[in-house]
Amino acid sequence: MGVPLPGTTIRVAEDGEVLVKGIGVFKGYHANEAATAEAFVDGFFRTGDLGELDPQGFLTITGRKKQPAKING
Repeated sequence: MGVPLPGTTIRVAEDGEVLVKGIGVFKGYHANEAATAEAFVDGFFRTGDLGELDPQGFLTITGRKKQPAKING
């Protein structure tokens, strides 16, 4: 993906989920405090993406936290 845009901070949670905070990230769900609380941790939006940050700050997306079940057929 690359480095975050100016005004944006990215971190990776212990479970590998990419968390983002910044001027381009929405503040929460209108009139739904429960959904907002679930979508954020420490002010960072839970993207649902899994990723890694290298020492230079470049983000690599490695998957999704909730992968759809594979159907054999």
